[in-house]
Amino acid sequence: MPLKKYNDRRWEIYFPSEEFLKRWKEHAKAARMPLSKWIFETVESRLDEDATPAGELAKHQEALRDQNRSLRKELENATTELERQKTEMFKLRHEALLLPVPKGMIQLNEKIVDTLKSGGTWSSRELLKELDVSPNDFEAIQITTHQLQMLQDFGLVTEGVRGWKWVG
Repeated sequence: MPLKKYNDRRWEIYFPSEEFLKRWKEHAKAARMPLSKWIFETVESRLDEDATPAGELAKHQEALRDQNRSLRKELENATTELERQKTEMFKLRHEALLLPVPKGMIQLNEKIVDTLKSGGTWSSRELLKELDVSPNDFEAIQITTHQLQMLQDFGLVTEGVRGWKWVG
């Protein structure tokens, strides 16, 4: 029973198990403190760590949200620009295929052949995605379609209901 002078400052703690009580007593002993003082010091040190005012935390959180929003928008813009540039590069590399009758040597896109050879049936849209080409760019679609038709003329691919398939 505690002394009367401590009655108005006294509090009881119920531990979830005897193991918790034993563990806390060992920590207190290692710190060379009575258990009650160790508990008090531990809780006070933890409260001091968390003493950052709620208003300051809210401001910091809002700043992080703003930064996250800004970075997300920046990433979206960069991704769109990268897709546009890849599509443009694809078109420049294969612009000869846009001519009614291509002249000279025409180099087919190696990635189309590799993708089709990997197996399965590929829709035109899936192929464009695999080539990192915008599926909304008319010239890129024309170039890809022309290459696929040339491969079909050579008997290397067939076009089915679900898309293109390597047979060569």
